[in-house]
Amino acid sequence: MSDYTKILYKLDGVIAHIILNRPEKRNALDDTIVAEIKLALKAANENRDIQVVVIE
Repeated sequence: MSDYTKILYKLDGVIAHIILNRPEKRNALDDTIVAEIKLALKAANENRDIQVVVIE
């Protein structure tokens, strides 16, 4: 798992949670957060145990 700076990536059984973590910017999307979301989605896709991805 990568070290994310602007999101949190948590696994809960078959559920992967991608949590936007930039409250000071009201979770606005920039190039870095979009890249981190893509990496987290790729990680979830490669994990055969994950059935659901929740973006919060």
